[in-house]
This record gives sequence, structure tokens and C-alpha cells, in this order.
Amino acid sequence: MVIKKDDTAFPTAPGTIAGNYNEEEFYFKNFRYNDIYNDLKEFREIVKKINPFFKMLLTVSPVPLNATASNDHVLVATIRSKSILRSVAGDFAEDYDDVFYFPSYEIISSHPSRGMFYQPNLREVNDVGVRYVMEHFFKSIGKKDFILPSSNDDNEIICDEEALEKFS
Repeated sequence: MVIKKDDTAFPTAPGTIAGNYNEEEFYFKNFRYNDIYNDLKEFREIVKKINPFFKMLLTVSPVPLNATASNDHVLVATIRSKSILRSVAGDFAEDYDDVFYFPSYEIISSHPSRGMFYQPNLREVNDVGVRYVMEHFFKSIGKKDFILPSSNDDNEIICDEEALEKFS
């Protein structure tokens, strides 16, 4: 969702986690390849002015969309969204020496995994999948040993979609 008066984008639609949706104030926008690439480029340029040694790591979440405001079925919207994000991430990593892509999306959601990294609802990634991806990530950056916090950790990170699930 985007605010009509200044085009500020929201990570979730107003009214889902907080606030209220008002169609006179907000509109749905499905960001396209060039929108995302150009925003990423602008972000990189701003940060590089502050820290010239900045490096960027990109990945695409394997978690499918829970809903969409588009006229497409949520499965079609998910594949479209992930495809665009993956294309942008790949091209951006190719275009800049200080940008790297890590294939968590491919590890979890591609056919060789046969869906074994998803919970039975085929939406949430299970602990085995998280550990498998993180093990490969840390090995790729030269760290052999790592400690993944348990899911009972008070500092557990909860994504917006997990927060939404609590209300359903």
C-alpha cells in the first residue's frame, strides 16, 4: 500500500497490523522490476556516501504471500513477486562488486528439496530448513561454527506475516 499524498510505501497494508485502511488515503501498487532496482540503487548510493566500505547482502524470502490486493490469485501473485525480486537481486549483485546474493529462496523452495523445508501448511519454513540455510550461509562466508538462537529466545524476530497469523 502507498500513501496517495506522497507515495510513501508501507510494508503491510494499513488495517492489517495497525492503523486503518482508507481508500481515499491509500492505494495498492505492485512494484515492478525498475521500481525496485532503482530504489535499491538509490539506497546503495546513500549508504555508500556514509560508509564507503559498505557491502550489501541480498536474498529473497521463500515464504509465500498470505494475501494480495491484486486481482490475481495469491499463488500467481506470489510467483510474480518472488520472480521479480529474484531477478532484481541477481542483476543488482551482478552489477556491483560490493553486492552479494545468497540463494535462500532457491534452497528452500526449489524442487530438489521436495517441500521438506516447509511446515505442513506449506507456508512457513520449518526449523530444519532454517538451520540448513543458515549452515550454508555461514559456510559461504567462511564461518564453520555458528549458534542459531532457539525459537524460545525472547529476542526472536517475528516478520510482519507471522504477526498477521496471530490475528487470523
